[in-house]
Amino acid sequence: MSATTSWIHGNALRVEDPGEYANVRHRGWGSELNYAGPRDDEDGQNLSWRWCHIGVPTPTPVDGVEPELGRIFVLYKTDSTSDLHITQIDVYDAGNKLGSIPLGYDKAANDWLGSGDHRSLDKYNQFAPPVNKYRVQNGIGLSFACLFTVIPPNEPETPATQYWQLTIAAVGVEFIWPILIEEQRATFEGKIPLGHVSQRQP
Repeated sequence: MSATTSWIHGNALRVEDPGEYANVRHRGWGSELNYAGPRDDEDGQNLSWRWCHIGVPTPTPVDGVEPELGRIFVLYKTDSTSDLHITQIDVYDAGNKLGSIPLGYDKAANDWLGSGDHRSLDKYNQFAPPVNKYRVQNGIGLSFACLFTVIPPNEPETPATQYWQLTIAAVGVEFIWPILIEEQRATFEGKIPLGHVSQRQP
């Protein structure tokens, strides 16, 4: 088996509705999203969700074999005074939604997953794919759902928008090729005789 991880800088992030943000800044260390805070829709329902999206460079098939989708990495930071967290990651292959990765409440850590400073690889920013052994067909894209759980106080000396800040530094996706490719290459190089039957499990 061989694998590679494709990374993209956080500057490539796109927000779904720019009007929901106080400002969006693309900096050397990633995209900074400063949220305008919860608002009411036309029916008076409070909207505490925000969506942003990013595409990941996706490798082409090797020897006619598509890569399998592996782990997903999201390097991010939420402001330490915030009750904002990433609560869900949707994974797409072009227009085909493969599934969602939920980020709930971690009782052991007494905190929400998807919050804090995780701009270096750790156990909180690596996720298993929503489907197993999925052969990638086109291009992988990720959508992040961000949720406000508590509305911060609007203190005069501290503008409310400073409480709601999300930084996306980088996003990576692991792509895995089955052992069949290595066997094909070894056969081509004469290391495995022609007629050899692969032992790879289906």
